[in-house]
Amino acid sequence: MAAQAESHYNFVDIENQMKNLENLSGTTPQTEIFVFGYISTITFEGETIVSTVAPTPTNITDPSRHRF
Repeated sequence: MAAQAESHYNFVDIENQMKNLENLSGTTPQTEIFVFGYISTITFEGETIVSTVAPTPTNITDPSRHRF
């Protein structure tokens, strides 16, 4: 029974820490995952008609990698 009470206490403690973090940051906790670095639309003939470069964590944090 004591182990169950301790487990519940630990859960409530973690839950309170997460709520405090949420209130402190003004946002909800989230993780951003970049899936595509380069997206293109290819026709059935194999020709690229639209291409888009999406920022990746590397070139966002390193301004020297930006080529405009």
